[in-house]
Amino acid sequence: MARQFPNGFMAELPNGGLLNEVWQYAEDNPQVAGGRHRGARVLMDAIGHTLGLHIDYYALVNMYGFAALVDAIGGLKIRVERDIKWGGLYGTAGTIKAGYRTLSGEEALWYGRSRVGSDDFSRMARQRCVIGAFAQQATPSVILTNFSRIANATKRLASTNIPRDLLEHLANLALKVKDAEITSLQFVPPLIATGNPDWQKIRRETSRALHESVQPDRRTLAADVTASPGATGPSATPSERPTARTTPKARPSKNNAARNNSSAKSLDELCGL
Repeated sequence: MARQFPNGFMAELPNGGLLNEVWQYAEDNPQVAGGRHRGARVLMDAIGHTLGLHIDYYALVNMYGFAALVDAIGGLKIRVERDIKWGGLYGTAGTIKAGYRTLSGEEALWYGRSRVGSDDFSRMARQRCVIGAFAQQATPSVILTNFSRIANATKRLASTNIPRDLLEHLANLALKVKDAEITSLQFVPPLIATGNPDWQKIRRETSRALHESVQPDRRTLAADVTASPGATGPSATPSERPTARTTPKARPSKNNAARNNSSAKSLDELCGL
């Protein structure tokens, strides 16, 4: 593929080298992509190169299967910023009203996909909130309670190149990180000019976001030191009380300041989850 497109997809493909074109080109040209049905793998490699990351595996999610999965967990609770018309080009099927709503699978899919009265960047923002809401609300207890419905939905939902012998380990890992904070980094104006992207800046912002995500928050550390190991409440001994350097009232840490200035933002903050 690199030999076929020495200057990148942006310069070669007729519609600007969007990611869906990368997929489709690989599907239409198996002799270049290295085999049949390689669209997902080629897209994974293109995204990894863009971000400066090595991506090991992909999971492919069918949109209609996603709608079925939302229904299987009982709908999706989400904050709708403004009325969104849905259905066709003119939104004649209905309107998703602003406010906190529980959306059906069909409504959740349209909320993330509707173009009526929206630009692509607004649609992308809604999509990340749908994904974030699902990740937050598909708790282990919800999945176990609705397992049969979810199992039926996933038959139409997903395919992946993750080896079968890794699935058990990845499932355990998923449970460990289930309550972790999810941040979102969008490569859109004014950060990135989408018509002429700065690839090195994209890679720097990606690296920066990943680095910040693993830094401890000193406010959390300060709260932790107020209780001694095994205690159920604040420590009563003066020696175990936090010092001025570790209390939340101390000057903000460089890490917190960096997060406030970062292009990557918490989905809880962005989406009101």
